[in-house]
Amino acid sequence: MIKVLIVEDDQLVRKGLVSAMPWNEFNMMVVGEASNGQKALDFLRNNKVDLVITDLNMPKMSGLEFMRITNDLYSNVFIAVLTLHQDFEYIQEALRLGAIDFITKVQLEKENFHNVLRRLEDRINKELPHFKNSNNQKWTYETGKVLAIFSSESEVSPHSINKITNECEVQQVNDQIIICVPSEKVTVEEITENLIEVVRYKEAWHLVLIDGVEGAFPSVVHRCLEEYHGKLLFYDIRENEYLYQKSLKEIERINQNSRINLSSIRNRIYDFKWVLDDDLYGQLLSIIYEQHFVKEDLYNLMVEMVERWNDKYSFVMTFQLDSPNEFSNWQELKGWLDRFRFHSNFQSKHLYATDVMKSIWLALDMMQSNMQEAWTADYIAKEVNMSRSYFNKCFKEIVGKSFNHYLREIRLEYAKELLLHTNESIYWIAEKIGYMDEKYFSKLFKDYTGQLPSVFRKNGEM
Repeated sequence: MIKVLIVEDDQLVRKGLVSAMPWNEFNMMVVGEASNGQKALDFLRNNKVDLVITDLNMPKMSGLEFMRITNDLYSNVFIAVLTLHQDFEYIQEALRLGAIDFITKVQLEKENFHNVLRRLEDRINKELPHFKNSNNQKWTYETGKVLAIFSSESEVSPHSINKITNECEVQQVNDQIIICVPSEKVTVEEITENLIEVVRYKEAWHLVLIDGVEGAFPSVVHRCLEEYHGKLLFYDIRENEYLYQKSLKEIERINQNSRINLSSIRNRIYDFKWVLDDDLYGQLLSIIYEQHFVKEDLYNLMVEMVERWNDKYSFVMTFQLDSPNEFSNWQELKGWLDRFRFHSNFQSKHLYATDVMKSIWLALDMMQSNMQEAWTADYIAKEVNMSRSYFNKCFKEIVGKSFNHYLREIRLEYAKELLLHTNESIYWIAEKIGYMDEKYFSKLFKDYTGQLPSVFRKNGEM
């Protein structure tokens, strides 16, 4: 998290910046504010700050003077200038003093907040490879490797491991991540050996060796690890493995390429063709893994998938599939999907060839997708490349009901939903499910439910 100090003499402007800017979206947090340069120096003396956004025209100490002193005392702090000044000399002097950006208040009046913060974030990241001060080693890593402990459930803190890491620096990234930095007294190999023994008995803890951090700014490393924890660690965890290795560049690259686009996978999941087709199932798994969807989004997709399956194929199955428990890693999710395929796959109960199963599956999908059509067994048999007699035989044995019986049931079940959850007329509902004669529909509905459609709707509203 990039810690920000706002220095501005106008209280309304200062408070407005603190409250209106979308800091969290850019991994930034305002940790302090000051009305002039002197108060800002007082704050820097006692607090850790990564970025200062300062006005130039302030009482007691100008912004330029404040920048000169800050550069001498706190060369590890980035500075961006906020001002009304358009004078070229002011801009040149501020840039000469190391300002990474020059923000006019006009930009903020136009509420261009996202662009301003995005530009600041990009410029900080661009400067980081060149940003190193031997007198302030705490601001950049001097070692090439660090160890990070991630917890997927309980909190983790330096106190949890201080007995075995008392000779290394321990950094608290957040409640679920800590970093152990080797020192002259203890090597990364020694820390690794000790921490493996700790995580071995902590089911929700995971140890990752991060390479390539030398010269990196801590706030950037911390942000990368937070993103890795939220998106990517889920895919790396393996049963009975206690140490994982990643380079900082690899984490940054995957974080940047990871896109949350659930619509790209939702249609593939919900058409259920992958349940019978091994190749389609393999493609589905590859897409999920490569896209690095957040585990909470994946869990919600799986819950929705089960609900859709049960709604769509409850007449076929002799039982309903249960929603999953939460997944702690990719292997658990894949195992659950394997079991879902086994339990929902009709081949677990029948000895028909795969091509026959796919034909019956396609027939069911056609009937479910458009109940308004005047479906006949002869028409659908031709569509799925089967003779009518063999289609009828296979359909009844696999589904457990004749073609006409199944079609009537799914139509009348859908009619029940429309009667209870819409105000449409009974005539409209009859047409919606494929019956052009309202009286005939009412007779079928009463035979199926024991009530006329109007009575069923009235009783359902009570």
